[in-house]
Amino acid sequence: MAKLNDFVVDVWDCIDPRLPKTEDIMREPPESSFVMNIVEHGQLQPIMMCHNDTDGWFLAFGRRRLLAIRQAFENQLHDGKVYVRIGEGLSKNDGNTFALVENAQRSGNPISDYLAIREMLFSKEFKSYEEIAKVLNVSKAYVKQADEKYAHVPQWALEAVIEGIVAQGVAIQIGKLSTPKQKEAKALLKKDGKITGGTIANMRRVILQDTTSKVTVMAGFDTASNGKRQFFNRDELIEIQELLAGGKTAAAKKALKELLDQKE
Repeated sequence: MAKLNDFVVDVWDCIDPRLPKTEDIMREPPESSFVMNIVEHGQLQPIMMCHNDTDGWFLAFGRRRLLAIRQAFENQLHDGKVYVRIGEGLSKNDGNTFALVENAQRSGNPISDYLAIREMLFSKEFKSYEEIAKVLNVSKAYVKQADEKYAHVPQWALEAVIEGIVAQGVAIQIGKLSTPKQKEAKALLKKDGKITGGTIANMRRVILQDTTSKVTVMAGFDTASNGKRQFFNRDELIEIQELLAGGKTAAAKKALKELLDQKE
């Protein structure tokens, strides 16, 4: 697959008919601070337009930059010139892939990397960690570790990390919540504009207390048993079961007594 730098960069007018109309660009208008950054420092990275005989011209990435330049141009703060990277002969799938790559490389943020990785994993274009690693110019291990670390974190929480309103550690903790609790966390973020580790810890504590009380009642443990263990893991019980199955009754009784005599 070609690299971004393999494509020529040209200068177009922001009202060039090959560019999408402003009303057809699906995104929120750029923040005034971003527009002024373009005015003061110029366009630091080109947008990318792709072309093929079936789809014609289409924008792969750079919607926010294009909108900002047009807004500045309309307010007579910019000359309306746009740096455009031209992807001739690329399909829409190719354009989407380059958009993911550009976003990951431009941000230098591991969360942005993973959002690109996640979308590639869901794409039919990529079948392995190795293929994704080659496109992003990272190691296969990096892609695998990112997927293992963030796979259970909902998209909205990852995007909130990039926006700076949720800490990365908090997002990972959100990923450990049940789906209903994740929705509750999302509602809290929308309401308060932020969500902290303390909030997630409280949610997990409530879940644990609720689960413990339900299991305790079901098992008949309404009160503590002199500080002794009330719950046992499956492996411990399987070990006793195997002793019984092997006819080692005495050993099974001994193991069971030792287990029941353990303190919390």
